[in-house]
Amino acid sequence: MKSKAFGIPLSIYNEMVQHGLEELPYEACGILSGRVRKAETIWKLENEKKSRNRYFVGEATVSAVLNKINGNGEMPIAIYHTHPAAEAIPSHIDIEFHPHPDVYMIIISYQQKTPVARCFFVAEKKYQELALRII
Repeated sequence: MKSKAFGIPLSIYNEMVQHGLEELPYEACGILSGRVRKAETIWKLENEKKSRNRYFVGEATVSAVLNKINGNGEMPIAIYHTHPAAEAIPSHIDIEFHPHPDVYMIIISYQQKTPVARCFFVAEKKYQELALRII
């Protein structure tokens, strides 16, 4: 792991939280991309599963978004998803299907009145929390 903290602009944080609110009661998901570990762009994805405790985005959709990210000269930095009624802690399924250790996992929980966002480094089926700094 390269860093103990991950910073994202307030505008991107607000977009993630709003995306999650708009998708309630289902999980929302998306990708943050940028350069040099700095989130610059948010890619809101559709949870094709329409589930309260799982998200799924088809391979064709993910490939198309990754091509756009690469076309912008950026790279995927984090995948975010929401937990409408659970804590912002990775589930067994979240860990199992996390794509790559170079991509952070951000989970936003709507369990409380005020949403709680947390960031994780995931590798070898284990996770470590990073400080999520809103900049």
